[in-house]
Amino acid sequence: KKANNAAILVTESTSHLLNNVLHWSLEQSNQLVFDTKEYALRPLVQHVLHDYTHLVDARGITIETELENILVNIDKESIKIVLRNLLDNALKYMGGKGSITIRTGDFNNNEAFITVEDTGQGISAEKLKKINALKDLTIDKIDRSKGVGLGLLLCQTLVKKNKGSITFES
Repeated sequence: KKANNAAILVTESTSHLLNNVLHWSLEQSNQLVFDTKEYALRPLVQHVLHDYTHLVDARGITIETELENILVNIDKESIKIVLRNLLDNALKYMGGKGSITIRTGDFNNNEAFITVEDTGQGISAEKLKKINALKDLTIDKIDRSKGVGLGLLLCQTLVKKNKGSITFES
């Protein structure tokens, strides 16, 4: 069973990495199709979470949700990519069993939010500063060995294209 779980983890990780590379290259060459429409946020989040069922079960991680029924004007596929990347990072740095909580809500009549919170090890102040400065980061400035890479840069880009903002806290 452990070998099967390891194979699932490697396959999922590779799939998400390839997906990031594909979407980043499409975005950089202005070929990423953005189809902004009104969507219900709850089912969108639930759909992404469903894709993680085997992965979180294999790692002994629980996912809790507090999802409000909110309609948002977004490009659905790009927001799914952002959620997958945030979940991937939460799982990557969990360091064993733990939990992830995802919340959606309404700031006001024009803005909604999604939070992804985990019980992982946290982020150092130095790395947090770098992550929150992603708006100024370009692909040629990425040092993947320091752990701030393509996934978070792609998140920043896609959230901006959806007229939103993204911040990180530890």
